[in-house]
Amino acid sequence: MKLSRLAFYGFLGMIVLVLAACFGDKESSEPGQSPVYPLAQETRKEIEEAEVVLPDRNPTEDAKDDTRLANWPEEVRQRLESVARITVEIEGLLKKDNYTRMGSGTLLRDDLVLTALHIFPSFEDLILSKNLVVQVFIGNRIIAGFIPDRSYFEPASDLAVIKLKERLNLVPIPLAKSEPAVGSTLYTFGYAFISRPLALEFRFKGAAWSRGKRYLVVSRSFEHGYSGSPLLNSRGELVGLNEAVTQKGVFGLAISLAYVKKFIEGIK
Repeated sequence: MKLSRLAFYGFLGMIVLVLAACFGDKESSEPGQSPVYPLAQETRKEIEEAEVVLPDRNPTEDAKDDTRLANWPEEVRQRLESVARITVEIEGLLKKDNYTRMGSGTLLRDDLVLTALHIFPSFEDLILSKNLVVQVFIGNRIIAGFIPDRSYFEPASDLAVIKLKERLNLVPIPLAKSEPAVGSTLYTFGYAFISRPLALEFRFKGAAWSRGKRYLVVSRSFEHGYSGSPLLNSRGELVGLNEAVTQKGVFGLAISLAYVKKFIEGIK
């Protein structure tokens, strides 16, 4: 009997050693489809500090106190409530394998939020897995979300749509009919590691191609956490989705409207 127990515990010990060999030196999950010029990697400390519970007061009300909004068009300021903060998490077998990532999102419909795919893990089975936890912080609510199937994300354009488990009584952000004119003023709201969205204003510099992909270029870079935030024209319409910055951090790059429209049309 004692020998059987020793054999049993020895067998368990071997399993532990095998698992340690397989996962012990494994790096934390990398982000999914990375943009051509990705935003700088967030540190673990910054991410943990960003994981705050929204206050009782609607954080968009606090954001309205931002003095930069005073001279913005009313149509743009009205879109503030339809911008979401997104967290994506997977609890791994070992703590070091845990995946935590955050970004911003754009309400497309009362139950759909558009964002950048690279805030998700790189493997398709993980994106579609029930172990993937997506939380959408929008207004003063926290709503669970998920990726229903393969049609809800596209690596080539770095776009993804999150399906919400509840419907929102908020006005979605409309798509523009055309791209902005060079030199025009553009606007965005994004969650830069805090619980309220920050406002940024840009000048549209024009379009540029890189590795077969067309980007909208704006006059300054984005902050950490802005991936997936909307790029708006003066009418409050979506003209692009903020994705990355140039290598020296001088300009911001947004996924162009044409990619967004084509991707949305393919969603089931």
